[in-house]
Amino acid sequence: MGEPPRGIDPKVICPICKKVLKSPVSFPCKHLCCRDCMEDRIRENPSSSRECCLACGQAGPATPANEVSELIAHMSIHCSTPGCEWIGPVSEVDHHEQTCAHRANNFPAYLTHLGEIDTIFDVAKDPAFLVRLMTHQPVIASPVLSTLLLKTVADQCAHSAPNQAAFAKMAEATATALVGMLTQLGHVPLLPDHFRVLSALSLHPDIRAALCRAGVVPLYTRMYARATEDGAPALMQAAWMGLTNLAALSPENQKALGQAAGVAASLARALGDQAITTGQPKAFEQLLWALANLTAEYPPNRASFASAGLAEPLVRALGLPALRGSAPLDQHAYRLLGNLAEDAAVREQLGRAHVMDALKEPVRAVACGRKVGPALFRALGHLVAKSPANQRAFLEAGLAPVYVGLLADPAVVGAPATVLQALKWLVLLSEQAPGRAALLEAGLAPALAQVLGGCPLGTASTAGESFWALANLLFHPEYRAALVVGAGAAPALLRLVVDTPPVLANPKVAPHALRVLVNATNDGPNQEAFGRCGAGAALARLLQNPAVMGQAGSAELVLGLTANLTESAPLQEALGQSGLIPLLVGWLGHPLVAGSPDLAEQATLALEHLALCPANIPRLETHRGAVAGALAAIERNPRCPAGMKRRLVAIRRLVGL
Repeated sequence: MGEPPRGIDPKVICPICKKVLKSPVSFPCKHLCCRDCMEDRIRENPSSSRECCLACGQAGPATPANEVSELIAHMSIHCSTPGCEWIGPVSEVDHHEQTCAHRANNFPAYLTHLGEIDTIFDVAKDPAFLVRLMTHQPVIASPVLSTLLLKTVADQCAHSAPNQAAFAKMAEATATALVGMLTQLGHVPLLPDHFRVLSALSLHPDIRAALCRAGVVPLYTRMYARATEDGAPALMQAAWMGLTNLAALSPENQKALGQAAGVAASLARALGDQAITTGQPKAFEQLLWALANLTAEYPPNRASFASAGLAEPLVRALGLPALRGSAPLDQHAYRLLGNLAEDAAVREQLGRAHVMDALKEPVRAVACGRKVGPALFRALGHLVAKSPANQRAFLEAGLAPVYVGLLADPAVVGAPATVLQALKWLVLLSEQAPGRAALLEAGLAPALAQVLGGCPLGTASTAGESFWALANLLFHPEYRAALVVGAGAAPALLRLVVDTPPVLANPKVAPHALRVLVNATNDGPNQEAFGRCGAGAALARLLQNPAVMGQAGSAELVLGLTANLTESAPLQEALGQSGLIPLLVGWLGHPLVAGSPDLAEQATLALEHLALCPANIPRLETHRGAVAGALAAIERNPRCPAGMKRRLVAIRRLVGL
């Protein structure tokens, strides 16, 4: 509802919309209103009647006021907007209102009549209006207006996901307008807000992609070159923030920015600048964050940034005291280190720069109580992967005890994602015997047992990868002995695998989890340790689990676990007493087993082990017919190998068939 037009008899002003009457109707009380206004009121309130005046409420029918309509048609009226001197016929009012330069919703003419610059942004919070402002030459030509506009957009988007989403709905228009505006501002002094607006808008992935398509990379490269020439700390921090967000989760932007002339070398020089790394903590953090993002999803950037001289400054930075007390700095630094170390050549380059010596104090600081995230373990893992030189350097730096201390930290034990990275790193460092020996000497087995007992590995989204890593570790005999027998981890392993329903119910997780138990029971002492903590009952539950035994891969592992445990002579009688024999005989006769030499191999091996115990013979004899039929079915398989046929003969002899 607007202001009534000036210089007009109030009698021809509608009491509802406060404008000159359109298609007026009159009531017996002589009051008038627009037909549309009356119809709108009736729609809003169906109980209203045409027999009631909307001004005074007096009853009476509404009739067309044709004489009033003719009178109004010949009137000239003033624009109702303050400051506007327009006068014209009623028939042109609507058109004028759409173009009036004094109305805040009419763009761009309105801008030329503002008394206060700030009022542009008081009335223009609408993202579509702000985007249009970016293309308006009077705004671009004014250093004050353009800076204020960029600051407004940056402030709106920096900490507001809804505002980012509003701009993202017109991502292409936003990106094109912003790139065009910043390009035209190339002649004015560079300000932090020029980078802040890019940073704030590129927080949204749709706008980030649109900016790339709009040509933001060459523009940014030019802006960044100007910023480095200026060197002002606030300007550089804003520039690195822009790099951070433009590169985030965008391989395309990372590629374009990494290949831009001078960017990699400039960032490497900045990382080697002590004035930044020791005197400007916020700028230092933003620099590390930008580098970590630029080397994340586009692998070639790792080698190119290292070639630009990044490795040595990074190693020096890792040894700075600042990285022993600031979690954000640590996180970005370790993430960058992990990214670079994924490249084999860069990994060796970091090793030659003595990265392990540089990590000694920071890692110790983490081990002394500060919470540590997956980034550290990931970085260490990539550094030692397939690198005997770095593995030796790790051990020579005395980091094995530090690592074990980290693994036992409650903050690590309670975080499955961190445990996963730690286990992956262990797999890599354990490739060589000296690494395994050093870690065991440092107390790895009890620390790992503590993790197994306290970390909800089985219910985490990382369960499959964690069990895979654990199975790889238990492939090494010295780890099996130390963990299962020495640290008493058998009960924890059984609970993790057999007593955690989500583990066995997930076909992608169950095989890795069962492989853990198979590898852990490959030795006699370990088999006995599992037998003492209820392995027979656990085997029975596994053999009766249709979700597990219905998958050939998982079924083979369960039967392999059965073969491992029944290999131990001290366990054979107890396992026979646990009800295992009828379950095993039942699976021997199952088509899944009879038709698969791999499954039959494990099942017949387990049956032969049980039959070697005299106390089990009577139990087997009660299933004589089922055993005979199952063995015959296996033997009929044309793929049955000669070694298995000899075992079948031995079983028949033992059972008396």
